[in-house]
Amino acid sequence: MPKIDGEIEMDTEWAKANASLRRIWDHTPEGAAIIRRVLDAIADLRVPEAGEADGPEAKTSSSA
Repeated sequence: MPKIDGEIEMDTEWAKANASLRRIWDHTPEGAAIIRRVLDAIADLRVPEAGEADGPEAKTSSSA
């Protein structure tokens, strides 16, 4: 089954993101941990779209 344009675009963007991660990673577990923490911090800053339950307020309400 052929991919639709949206799937092809998403695959391309994920490939670019993966390449960027590999460029900044120093091939150590510590480097991977730093990248993970930075990505988690970015995710916490992102404003969730309507209906999303994975934003910072979801973490606060689930830990109560």
